[in-house]
Amino acid sequence: MTSIIFGATSSPCTALYIKNKNAEEHAEAYPEAAVTIERNHYMDDYLQSFHSVTEAQQTVKAVDHVHKQAGFVLSGWTSNEAKTIEEITTEHKQHDATVSLGGKETEKTLGLLWHVQSDHIGFNTHNMKMPADVKEKQRLPTKREALSIIMALIDPLGLISPVTTPAKRIFQDTWRYKADRDDPLPTELKEKWEDWITSLNAIEQLRIWRCYDYNPVSTRQLHTFVDASEEAYAAAVY
Repeated sequence: MTSIIFGATSSPCTALYIKNKNAEEHAEAYPEAAVTIERNHYMDDYLQSFHSVTEAQQTVKAVDHVHKQAGFVLSGWTSNEAKTIEEITTEHKQHDATVSLGGKETEKTLGLLWHVQSDHIGFNTHNMKMPADVKEKQRLPTKREALSIIMALIDPLGLISPVTTPAKRIFQDTWRYKADRDDPLPTELKEKWEDWITSLNAIEQLRIWRCYDYNPVSTRQLHTFVDASEEAYAAAVY
């Protein structure tokens, strides 16, 4: 078998297996690249941070080379330091591959917004596909619409849990009030829902540093706090 189909249930698993198997086969010649390919890929996205431009250039070039051995061509390169990918993008351009030097102010990264030049992570509520009359608080959404709106907030790191958790609690209440999928939210939830809609405005202004660990450290500690109630449970790690 020399090719796989896209769209099958097994396709993502198969593609990831081939990616990792190829890295394993080249681990002796490119040990760091092999580890990177196995640990720093999220489906078809490759994300990694480095302490220096030189380290980044060496790793990126090795990762790109190893992938090519399996016919994988990485494209759309973006970095907050242009020197990191200048060499790799020049090589790709010579072979007519699609390349981006990160000219856009923001890039989508695992559902988040990456403000490339300032190196901040942000959130975008414009793609939530919220009906205009719901956004303007002219009517309450249906239970189906509410779920769609709530789940459109992508937060893989839990950075905006103080915003997403209240929304999930509201949705819990729709079950307590026995609301049907296409029924508007119960009027008892009107104030909570409208307060939550207002809180979304703050998300647009939120900027979080992508990286806080600029220099090598000798020791690291994780301090974890957990708590739970009848409505939610949470963990905070520092």
